[in-house]
Amino acid sequence: MVGETPAHVYLRYRCAACGHEGVELLDYDTWNAMLKQPGPAAEEVSALVGLGPIGAREMLEFAGQLALVTDDHFAELYSI
Repeated sequence: MVGETPAHVYLRYRCAACGHEGVELLDYDTWNAMLKQPGPAAEEVSALVGLGPIGAREMLEFAGQLALVTDDHFAELYSI
């Protein structure tokens, strides 16, 4: 709290699939903006559920692609 208004939101979460736990400290205005965004459509959710769990082969492929990311690619991701 800063004065009478909240400044940050402490968010603690756990993945239902793998049990990974995480913690985030978000700016209150960012948190409010996220709450106002619409949730995923039912079609999107069913498409993601149909993909199933991520396999070891997919993880290795992702790691290989991630190794090829340059500073320019990284800067481009943050400019979006």
